[in-house]
Amino acid sequence: MWIVNANYPGGSEAYFAAYASVWYQTMGSAASVVLSLLSDGLLIYRCFIVWNNWHVVVIPSILYLASGALGITLCYVSGSQSANFFAGLASQLGVAYSATVIGLNFMVSSLIIGRILFVAKRLQATLGRAVSQTYTGAASIIVESALPYTLFGIAYVVSLGIGSGISILFLSFYVMFTCISPQMIILRVLMRRGWTRDRSALGTSSFPIGTRPIEIQEQFNYGSEGTSAINLRSLGKSNASSSDLDKV
Repeated sequence: MWIVNANYPGGSEAYFAAYASVWYQTMGSAASVVLSLLSDGLLIYRCFIVWNNWHVVVIPSILYLASGALGITLCYVSGSQSANFFAGLASQLGVAYSATVIGLNFMVSSLIIGRILFVAKRLQATLGRAVSQTYTGAASIIVESALPYTLFGIAYVVSLGIGSGISILFLSFYVMFTCISPQMIILRVLMRRGWTRDRSALGTSSFPIGTRPIEIQEQFNYGSEGTSAINLRSLGKSNASSSDLDKV
């Protein structure tokens, strides 16, 4: 558009309009939809882990299915002959699809943040603020809830809805965090700092009177025995014990 066809009649804008529905544009849209489905699926699963209750994810799951259907329809319409992703029916479907996905992100992120803050309040009363921050601090809230992913998504769908050209900028950041946020969650789990169903249950459990804080801390820190977690520190040691390998 900018180099090979710089002399196209009408300029780069006319070239873009003429080839907006070319196959590699449709492939890019499809890749974005698949990426969002994978990221949102992981986010819903993490919401289930943090809450340890499948009832919480019923509505997000319905929105997830709706976003998948809208995404497939959007790829079909925008890939039709002489169609344009940023104009006509494709543009309207794009707004509906983006609003559904961002609404899903906002709902799940809010559920995760609310749950972590609730557990943090209980843990701070028992273990103290310094100890509980490992799993309930700002880093935990930002990573577990994929907060940057949600915030840039909101900025994108608002700017897209009002027809602002800056939506392209917010879309770029949104797609980047669609990739980065799930990786941060996975890394946090591998470092054994991520939430597990056992930790979620312990965080809201009532402990017997007389239980020492150090005992509660040990149960919370190692409440994920048997889960798929890897202690990254042990990977750098040549004399890793068999017990560490059993945790993989």
